[in-house]
Amino acid sequence: ILHDNEIETTIMTVIGAEHAGELAQACRTVSTLAANPLVKETFTKIGVIQALMKLIAHEDQGVQEMSALSLANLSLNSKVVCIDIIQDEHMSQLVEVLEQSTSPRILSYLATVIFNIVKFEPLREQLVALNVTQSLSTCLTNRDSDVCISACKAL
Repeated sequence: ILHDNEIETTIMTVIGAEHAGELAQACRTVSTLAANPLVKETFTKIGVIQALMKLIAHEDQGVQEMSALSLANLSLNSKVVCIDIIQDEHMSQLVEVLEQSTSPRILSYLATVIFNIVKFEPLREQLVALNVTQSLSTCLTNRDSDVCISACKAL
């Protein structure tokens, strides 16, 4: 994947859009670009993580799903992104969506975000303080096996 700051900045602009279809597509693009470590670094610097954290609680389920997928892919093997996620003022929203969502994809993606964060020892205690363990426990009884597996990994 090519790395170009202009593309990432443009995506950040689209993430500020109001139309749910545009937001979901921008999040999908972020998710795809997350494979490049340089892109992860740039996205962190320009505030994409914070924008995605806000979109977790968006009224449109497609936007929620794509923002959760983006966060899962961005947080994979990236301590900087994981720190940004856990320190974001919207972390409580992520926990709330984890507790209330009925979408297997959203639950699975968010459990994956938590799993990616707990890989870093110093961040585990912060997750416990946010009561994430209890939220993940409710996922263990979900009918969708992917949700259960993701929650088990994170716990």
